[in-house]
Amino acid sequence: MNREVRFRAWDGKCLRPVTKLPSLPFETKQGNVTFMQFTGLVDKNGREIYEGDIVHYIYQPGPRLWNCDAIHVVEWKSTGFHMSPISGGGINAWLIAVPGAYMPNCQRLFEVIGNVHENPELVEAA
Repeated sequence: MNREVRFRAWDGKCLRPVTKLPSLPFETKQGNVTFMQFTGLVDKNGREIYEGDIVHYIYQPGPRLWNCDAIHVVEWKSTGFHMSPISGGGINAWLIAVPGAYMPNCQRLFEVIGNVHENPELVEAA
């Protein structure tokens, strides 16, 4: 897991990496710009997972066990990154909680399929 603190920004038109954060106090929404933090995780294709990403989450340990194949949105909730289901009967669950508690190799279970800014239709269709 990469513990580097990084952000990307949505300015209403495109996503871009953030090279310098605005001065403190830092707000995730400043004017028409929304900042999204990197979770420190990558998906099964090596793509970085940020707040606002829409991920396909698959966890199928076997018959008669808890299985999940659903679409979720990655969000920050007070103490960590959380995934909230938007389709497929998913689960509300912590993706990663501070300080860095996460399932080993969990990135293999996720695939980033879009984000809430560039792909709102994925959320609206749910």
